[in-house]
Amino acid sequence: MNGTLLVVLIGCLLISLFGVIKFLDVKKNSERIEKEITWYKKAIQTKNGWSKGYGSYNIVTFDGGETWYNYKGSVDPEATRNDGFYFLTPTDTVLVKHINAWDVLTNYVEKNGPIDFSGKDLSVEAQKKLLEDAGFEIKEKQ
Repeated sequence: MNGTLLVVLIGCLLISLFGVIKFLDVKKNSERIEKEITWYKKAIQTKNGWSKGYGSYNIVTFDGGETWYNYKGSVDPEATRNDGFYFLTPTDTVLVKHINAWDVLTNYVEKNGPIDFSGKDLSVEAQKKLLEDAGFEIKEKQ
């Protein structure tokens, strides 16, 4: 009976040790996966929409926004494929600046409310620049 108890105890210790080792391995893998997901979210971004003067756009970056490419997805009948990959062409930097200006303007308005040229949160000149960068033409009242 003592021998059986000893075998059972050793078995339980081995199972516990295996569980701890497996837990540490899973934790290490989850940290690695979390780092990869963080990198992916930072490096690979897409933007799509429609803008007056540019029409519809679908752009992608693989380096966190340094270089943007036009991307034609599978829903686009004109998309060109080469060995399973879609062709990417560099995006007009003017379009990227325009989209980024709209993002800045949208974020400002979401945080501070409408632009009213009061100079309360941002100087009047800075508010005008936000609008002009996004493509608005500012005219003084006569």
